[in-house]
Amino acid sequence: MNGALQDILDGVYDKNIRKIGEWIKRANRPVYFRIGYEFDLPQNAYEPELYKKVFRYIVDHFKGQGVFNVAYVWHSAIHPTQTKDMMLWYPGDEYVDWVAISYFNSAQQQAAARVAQKARELKKPLMIAEATPAGIFTQKGKLSYLQTLFDVIEREDVRFVS
Repeated sequence: MNGALQDILDGVYDKNIRKIGEWIKRANRPVYFRIGYEFDLPQNAYEPELYKKVFRYIVDHFKGQGVFNVAYVWHSAIHPTQTKDMMLWYPGDEYVDWVAISYFNSAQQQAAARVAQKARELKKPLMIAEATPAGIFTQKGKLSYLQTLFDVIEREDVRFVS
């Protein structure tokens, strides 16, 4: 969706959205759909108001197609350089089924806790939608990436990990 938010709202990608919706329906199983994942990653440059409109546009499009085997995932990058409040990008309770984060290193534990608290406040389950070690510590006396990942999963009641 980078660089395409206004085009999506202008209908340029309606055919693509319809095709994805048809595929989800035919999948005949639950599908977790991340719309504009890592919405708050500075490199994605999603303007919050436009992002929210696009998120709603896609959800409404799928609902209009009768796509009901889908859960909509609102996925934060929890990137350390992001200083804006993540709620600026929140499309609304009626549009979000899951709150998600990316988890790449132990330095993200505090940010993960903040997002987990927000998910609890919103009464949404928490997902780690992307997880892989980056900048891991393997030296003696340091927590491994996997240990911190499992700690976050347990401490923050993460319900789904990808």
